[in-house]
Amino acid sequence: SKRKQLFGTSDEPTLLFYIRVSRKIFWNRPAGVIVHVGYGLVMMLKIFSPRLKIIYYHHGTSLHTKLNPSQWEKLNKNIVGLISVNEIAIKKVINTFNSGESHVKYFTLYNAILPLINSNEIENESKLARISLNIEKDDFVITYSGRICKEKGVLNLIKAFEIVSKIHSKAKLNIIGGPGTAKYLENGLKYMELCKRYCKDKNINVNFTGYLTPDVLKVYLLASDVIVLPTDPSLSEEGLSLSLIEGLSLGKPLIATDSGGNKEIVYDGVNGFIIPYDLNYHKQLAIKLDDLICNKDLHTSFSKKSLELFNNKFSYFIYQNNFKKILTEINFL
Repeated sequence: SKRKQLFGTSDEPTLLFYIRVSRKIFWNRPAGVIVHVGYGLVMMLKIFSPRLKIIYYHHGTSLHTKLNPSQWEKLNKNIVGLISVNEIAIKKVINTFNSGESHVKYFTLYNAILPLINSNEIENESKLARISLNIEKDDFVITYSGRICKEKGVLNLIKAFEIVSKIHSKAKLNIIGGPGTAKYLENGLKYMELCKRYCKDKNINVNFTGYLTPDVLKVYLLASDVIVLPTDPSLSEEGLSLSLIEGLSLGKPLIATDSGGNKEIVYDGVNGFIIPYDLNYHKQLAIKLDDLICNKDLHTSFSKKSLELFNNKFSYFIYQNNFKKILTEINFL
């Protein structure tokens, strides 16, 4: 429909929301706004306020697939800047739409978090966390934190752990999270049941924790030896994973698939491993987990590099400074 082409959706509640926001902006008359994700909101705002300066803030890696060439051209004409949470998203947009000269400025602004704990306390707090969770000194704890769904490749992680646990009896796997929001709940519940049934049928001991409060989640992350993000690249492209950044902040080695912005957090062979995609990528994941379990010096090196990378690239203080620089360059400040 014409409405879907212009606004990216024909959903009435969404369009009414766009109208309400646009009216509020019209009456308040700011010089500029930052629009997160909503292509259609940009178009609606320009109808109400043609002179409004808009920065479009994209949080994923799928802009090149969500917009068609006509929509991309319209978006480009109606914004002064595009902020992406990773570099690969901008490269894919440019390659897909062959963007040449443009008045729009493109920026990468990495997601960031406040440190979960002071870096000089990590070692001691990690020991205390393991004690509180009854984790033995020689246990090797593998942790996934996020939505339990097919796109995130959780079953592939379980299959990798199945291989690893036959070699290393002290390996443990925590799967933290639930099936997601209401929109994904039904499919998520079915997938979670599939994962649990696989564990039962194969006699694999996996700890499904469910959702955890931030304080309890921090304890589980501190107690972990490695954080894994097993996203299936054939189904989903990561933006810039906060769970991986949380792992960095605690000096944890990371293992992630080659999906979206993961390679901008996980430097293969430096602070973790990147798993290339194939139909049986769980086997390669198992190999890399085995490498990390067997090589304590490598684990120590990865841990040190993760913390360095967090402090140099993903701390909230760096995010603030970079955001200010972007807004200054576009004359928003």
